[in-house]
Amino acid sequence: MIWEHIFLSTEATRGVPKDIILQSWNNGLDNINNSTAYGYNMIISSSDFLDLDCNFTTNLTESQEKYILGAEAPLWSKQVDGVTVSSLFWPHASALGELVWSSNRDAQGRKRTTQLTQRLLNFYEYLVANGVMATALVLKYCLQHPHAYDLDYNQTAIV
Repeated sequence: MIWEHIFLSTEATRGVPKDIILQSWNNGLDNINNSTAYGYNMIISSSDFLDLDCNFTTNLTESQEKYILGAEAPLWSKQVDGVTVSSLFWPHASALGELVWSSNRDAQGRKRTTQLTQRLLNFYEYLVANGVMATALVLKYCLQHPHAYDLDYNQTAIV
């Protein structure tokens, strides 16, 4: 496995064997599109996609999509220390897990935001109960008033 920018540099492009997996961490959809167009398998770890509204297969052809092997939630060590690592990593990893494993859409292609929100809140409570001082996923007001805004809203209509 190598970083995608090594492959995308002009000099290196011709010599990278097709059995090498490229790891995308930079330039989001542009680098994913460029790399899959050449038929390389990829692991996505771009911070552009640690948002539940994002989809790293946007604008890829069906033949390009088959080259996406999975994703990871990287946490650059220069941004954390032993005190903050768990509080930052687990909320992001759970959001990416929702996007990659369970998807954020139902069988008809509609967002499953209400169900997703509850799963993420449950996971947050699990982390805190087990001593992980996780970063808050929602405003404190929303936790105290769970049906004041979106938790009781039929979000399947949102595209």
